[in-house]
Amino acid sequence: MPDIWRLLSEARVLVADLTGRNPNVFYELGLAHALQKPVILVANNLDDVPFVLRGLRVLSYDKDNEDWGVELQRTIVLSLKETLSDPTRAIPSTFFDRRVLELQKADPLQTVLRQLAEEVRAMRRQADSHDSGRKLPMNSEGEELEQFTRTVIKLGVFDDFAEVYDELKFRIVIWLARGQTNNAREALRAVSPKTQTDQEALLHRISDLVDRLYRV
Repeated sequence: MPDIWRLLSEARVLVADLTGRNPNVFYELGLAHALQKPVILVANNLDDVPFVLRGLRVLSYDKDNEDWGVELQRTIVLSLKETLSDPTRAIPSTFFDRRVLELQKADPLQTVLRQLAEEVRAMRRQADSHDSGRKLPMNSEGEELEQFTRTVIKLGVFDDFAEVYDELKFRIVIWLARGQTNNAREALRAVSPKTQTDQEALLHRISDLVDRLYRV
């Protein structure tokens, strides 16, 4: 145990293979998260990933694929580079230390987005782990998109656009989520006296949220 604690404390980043649900692995993973250490998760079968971890990114591999080793190695290398550039991406938002975030000059919105992204991933993986014939809450694209749209509006992206009525807010977000940018642009221009630059900035901000949250 002293060696495990020392190595976890000294590590910059860790990789945990959840395949087989090894109790020792989960115990050490819990310690790593409590230490606010970024951990890259991999699993041969997503059923081995407990629900409480399904909000995190998990790298999956398939041993039936003859190139699985090479592909997994490439994926882990890329993930290591991404994680080292932004370690908080591989740490559950619950364990974020406010002082650490302040030192990293993190945008508070980033924490909110990470929490929401974890929820969306967990919801999708929960749906995937059940039989397709069973309907779960938020298991359809329409319901999921509606929840996402409400979340974007609550984040206040339209606060400077009081002229945009509620129904149009929903339409704009949904259009952008479905890649129908021209529809969103034309509708916004029809009701908003804001400059084209301001309008495009709003559409860009929503599109960024779509890419980072809805398409996780």
